[in-house]
Amino acid sequence: MKMATLLQDDLSHLGMQVHVCHSNFAPMIDRVFQSFDYDAAIMGLGGGDADPNPEMNVWAFSGTSHLWHLGETKPATGLGART
Repeated sequence: MKMATLLQDDLSHLGMQVHVCHSNFAPMIDRVFQSFDYDAAIMGLGGGDADPNPEMNVWAFSGTSHLWHLGETKPATGLGART
């Protein structure tokens, strides 16, 4: 909630009105992965390790928790493609 409140304050200086809605994890996962009923979401998905390897399921395009362009079958650009 603290992070969301900070973002809300920062974005208000840009003229954006942000409504913070606290949610339990399971309903949030449903909104993000199933109904897509959200504009933005802040989730703590990692353990905070400086090494990104344990969280490659989030960062890699092929990862099961990759949250950008859900349902896309291949990257829109060659940036995420492996050779």
